[in-house]
Amino acid sequence: GWLKRGPTGIIGTNITDAKETVLAIVEDVENEALPVNSSRDNSADISERLRANGCNFVDWNGYKKIEKEEIERGSRLNPP
Repeated sequence: GWLKRGPTGIIGTNITDAKETVLAIVEDVENEALPVNSSRDNSADISERLRANGCNFVDWNGYKKIEKEEIERGSRLNPP
């Protein structure tokens, strides 16, 4: 979601935008509008580039931890 609107809001308000962005990227890859080197996993390269440019980011494992915490806190506020 932040890719679309910048660093605002919480995961719940950004997840829809994030999904739309991912779908757009997948569509670009499928239409060969975005070059992809499928012979290797580039996630380490991307992480290194982000760090080198001073970008703070949350990887998938970090996202899952945040999501788990949000669900736990929410369940305490509004039990089923």
